[in-house]
Amino acid sequence: MAAAVAVPCVIGTGTASAAQGVVPIGCTFGYLCVQQAPGTLPTLVPAGQSRIFNPGITATSISNLTSQRYCIVADASFDIGAGQTSTATRTVYSVIPAPPNTVCPT
Repeated sequence: MAAAVAVPCVIGTGTASAAQGVVPIGCTFGYLCVQQAPGTLPTLVPAGQSRIFNPGITATSISNLTSQRYCIVADASFDIGAGQTSTATRTVYSVIPAPPNTVCPT
């Protein structure tokens, strides 16, 4: 079995809530990656799974390298589509896969 290799690359198309950005080192396809500080390894959430942060964590970027949309419950909640990266700093409380045709809480 070949090991997964994280390769920094530019992804996403960019929207008002999830801007195009650079994937952090340590982030790999099939994961939602929550970066807490530049230069640190991100928290990896496998595709389709949720994660609760209690207490909330300060995230400097979130990269969605899965094939589904996620709801990010934060001090300023938003959704992030497949292949997008958000680079705003915010306190994140949970990440939840968004079912099709639903609106994430804001």
